[in-house]
Amino acid sequence: MFEALEKLKGAMHRPGLKYPLIAIASVLWLVGLVDQISDPMQLAKYVGLSALIAAVMWV
Repeated sequence: MFEALEKLKGAMHRPGLKYPLIAIASVLWLVGLVDQISDPMQLAKYVGLSALIAAVMWV
């Protein structure tokens, strides 16, 4: 499992793969956001967890 993550990290240094992966992740995040938009509490949890995941990623 960790080897797959290392390969993905290596792919992130290649612009030909980096930007499409960012675009796909962004679209998936927006789809999830739209899915949560009907309930304000769920929306707040989704955004909060997303921010937490992003913060942990940068540590």
